[in-house]
Amino acid sequence: MASKAALVVLALAAGTAAAADPINTDKYTAIAEAGACRGNGGSSDKVNSKYKLGLTQAECETECDSISTCLGYAYQTGASDVASAYCLIHGPGLAGTCSDAALDTQEKCEAKGTCSIASAACADSGTYCLGVEEACTNLGGTWTKSATTVWTATSDNGWEGDSHPTTHIAAGNGNADYTCFDIDPDDHDATCVNGDSHASPAGNHAGYKECAANWTDTSVSGCVNIEGCPATPCNSDDSEAWCCNAHVDDCSEWHYCGCERDFEAGGKEESACDTAAGCVYTAAPKMETPATPHPGDALHCDNVYQEGQSGACRGQDSSGGQVSTNQKYSKSCNEDGTKKECGGTDQPACEMTQAECEAGCAAENAIAPGRCEAYHHKPGGWCTMFGPTIHEGIGWEANPTCVEPASAGPGTCESAFTAASGTAEADCNTAGGCVYSKGAAAADSCWSYWSSGYTEVTGTNTNTLYMCYMLKDKTVHSFCSPAPTPAPTEPARLESDSALASGPLGAAAQTLAFGAALAAGLLA
Repeated sequence: MASKAALVVLALAAGTAAAADPINTDKYTAIAEAGACRGNGGSSDKVNSKYKLGLTQAECETECDSISTCLGYAYQTGASDVASAYCLIHGPGLAGTCSDAALDTQEKCEAKGTCSIASAACADSGTYCLGVEEACTNLGGTWTKSATTVWTATSDNGWEGDSHPTTHIAAGNGNADYTCFDIDPDDHDATCVNGDSHASPAGNHAGYKECAANWTDTSVSGCVNIEGCPATPCNSDDSEAWCCNAHVDDCSEWHYCGCERDFEAGGKEESACDTAAGCVYTAAPKMETPATPHPGDALHCDNVYQEGQSGACRGQDSSGGQVSTNQKYSKSCNEDGTKKECGGTDQPACEMTQAECEAGCAAENAIAPGRCEAYHHKPGGWCTMFGPTIHEGIGWEANPTCVEPASAGPGTCESAFTAASGTAEADCNTAGGCVYSKGAAAADSCWSYWSSGYTEVTGTNTNTLYMCYMLKDKTVHSFCSPAPTPAPTEPARLESDSALASGPLGAAAQTLAFGAALAAGLLA
């Protein structure tokens, strides 16, 4: 028996054979692109499968026929003989099973475990442990693999499993030695269906054939369309209706599928799916991306922030569910709050470091402690800060207004607002008819904002790409003090003198000065 590694090499090797035809041309369609079967994500998007060496194409297809969940198969049509030909059968659950049924791949199953640090915990069941072990290590914790969550690989009658999350076929990988045969050529597309029970708003495709376009094709005896519509619409007076079936000769399993008819006529756009009328829209499947945990705390500002927690910062609603809170966000701000030269032609991609993200939070708190109560950071992506009024903070002109409806001059709304704070939306009596207008974004602002009914960060979600840092004390402003380092030698000390402005302490000093300048301008 060849190893999985050998199979991978064979599946990627160049070949010269032309695509073959399926045995059952009524059921299977040869994918136009040559190669082994792949999903929507390109040549690296492998489809969950089991594989075996030494079968004929007919035997390979028969194996797929015997499995109710089979999506299709790939066969090494370019092999020199049957003994050297691989057969790959695709479908959910074919590579093996996990003792936790919610974990559909070997990788997810084997990723289960616990961390000695609570913020790096993962759910008792589900897919959330991918990347958590690395996140746990990045936080300085100890990871213990689950002893009860076990993967059982397929090993029946010479078959071996190859576990992947993708369970649809979209294309071939370009290897001309292989041909991919698909049962449902549209399972990689978005769908809009009436449902399995003829007109119910639930279910998916009915069998591996789709819908008839009309009632006029008499190419199939006893039916009026090659797809299986009966001569007379059942349970419908709509002569333009479509129908579906599960590919039976007597047309007994047809059902009305006007939802799909209209969806396809509308170019398979989500807007063409009439969900208001009970149609069910399902987006096209996507390749699952690998979990890449945040690399860990680069600043160690333990005097200002609680220990970094794995996940994006979140608040809590009245029922205990997680919610997003007031925030401003960016991936294009420098440490001093100016806009990066990025994202344009011949410019680097926009990305904020953790130091730049923390500097933004510190600048808000230099104006007034507690304006920024937490921030989270994602390498290569977004920096987001959270606080009760953070969406009104740095990055916008200091000119919010609170006026009476249609008022051109000062009134009760203006005077009360000015007396309270002159800036905070909460101080504008909107319940009494006052109209609040946030200050416009500064011309050179690098920040965007989102306002929520929730203002307090209470924890994190399970997205290991992010790390959340929550303020220890919201009543004072303290700038970052890095962990002490050994005294440098004289040459190094000479270098460090000139480098103070760019190190963590220098960044903090710059931030504080920046914040003080802003405070003078905003509070004048």
